[in-house]
Amino acid sequence: MGMIYLILVFQVLSVCFSKDQPVSAIQLIRQYPINTYQENSQEKVEYLRDTADIIYYKDYILYKLPGTIQFENGYHISGTEPYFLMKRGAVTGKLFSSFDDTGIGVSIPVDTFLRKNLGRGQDFDVPDAAIWQRSYSKQIQGSNITVDAFSIIKNNPESVDTIIYHYAPILKDIDFTLSKRLDAERQSKLFKVLFIINEQMNVSSGKLVPRREFKFEIREYRPVNQDQLVAFIAKRVQYL
Repeated sequence: MGMIYLILVFQVLSVCFSKDQPVSAIQLIRQYPINTYQENSQEKVEYLRDTADIIYYKDYILYKLPGTIQFENGYHISGTEPYFLMKRGAVTGKLFSSFDDTGIGVSIPVDTFLRKNLGRGQDFDVPDAAIWQRSYSKQIQGSNITVDAFSIIKNNPESVDTIIYHYAPILKDIDFTLSKRLDAERQSKLFKVLFIINEQMNVSSGKLVPRREFKFEIREYRPVNQDQLVAFIAKRVQYL
């Protein structure tokens, strides 16, 4: 009887989670300079890049986090990416250790998960006018992208020199944001932020340190494995 019940449940879920239902997704990309190195007698910058996928399907949101990093080469180990599944508006969700994790998942408060892994609660804001001055605000020719740039009033060695915000009227149906306040004020989505340390001379080493960028960006993308993602969600909603 128990086995028949499970089969019926799976059949119902298969109908409810039809492949014809649209899947939408974005990526949160974060890039940090971590080191400099020599290449062909030139100083280069080594970056750490993290990409988190956020998949929206019906009433559910599935987060795919970056996998374990191999510190020898800085690459992520394929297959070690954790997944977090939640229902829209829920206060808790389930964390799965990998795509192949067949367990019931670990219950985690949504706010805790988002704050720890995606920077929720640390929204970007207009730079402090006592420290930063607006350099320019312009629309990129031939596009609907607006760029606001701010430069630091009094520069300090190793400090960020420039902040650049990119806005566009995109991803309106996606609730994930880099700044609720700025999105509302501009009636447009803040989709990319750059913190720039311009090229400068290192006094102690006498070497010219190249320009470095900290980047935070959200972009729309289409997962190539949509059917597998829908199946992953369908099999695990019973644990929510």
